[in-house]
Amino acid sequence: MNVDFNNPENAEIPHPEKVYLGSGTLHLACSKKKTVITVVITAFIFGFFAGNLVKLARLMFRGNETAADFFFILFMIMFLVCGTIISVLRSGEKYQWSATGREFTVSRKNRGATIIFYKEVVVIDYEPLKFLHFFPHGYTVFVRTVRDEYEFKYVFPGAKTSQRFEDTPFGRLSKIVDDLRAQGLDKALREKENPFYDPPSIEDAFRNIIAEQKAREFEKENRNNYIFPN
Repeated sequence: MNVDFNNPENAEIPHPEKVYLGSGTLHLACSKKKTVITVVITAFIFGFFAGNLVKLARLMFRGNETAADFFFILFMIMFLVCGTIISVLRSGEKYQWSATGREFTVSRKNRGATIIFYKEVVVIDYEPLKFLHFFPHGYTVFVRTVRDEYEFKYVFPGAKTSQRFEDTPFGRLSKIVDDLRAQGLDKALREKENPFYDPPSIEDAFRNIIAEQKAREFEKENRNNYIFPN
């Protein structure tokens, strides 16, 4: 059944495109080309500082006290410069995400947006993402729809070295899709393999999800406001 939103009788039904389930920022890993170039530049900078530190170390062993002062200063500069470059590289590139009742969007200024319609999603999968193949970095998220395949290299926010997938924006996308499927948007709707199956529309499923969310929020609010008797 498709809902006619122009019908006054359906005025109380929230239109999926006009109801926002969340939005915010996320970071995706830099491209492999940018990563390699940055690492090479950092290696050259490190080599330049390291060469000068070796020279100062030789002067220190000969009893040059001034060399010891310069050695410490140069070491701190090297540490700050290289550390800052690696930190910026590891934090990835900033994107915006938003979720309505119908679609999940990942976008960045001056770049095209990636729009994923829930009812077209076939599978969402992920695997750990490593920084320089050694350090925990985030998740590589794979999203396959009936029309395309997407790969997102999600980076942990801030200085975190771990985060549950369920707590990421893509974890939220997966939850929304699972909720919609639970309401009847199954394989027959996405791939239309069974012409005799009459599944509920996404508007119907979304309306049920909103009702459940409001019920949970109401229950949580009542729990927080409950005063235990003495």
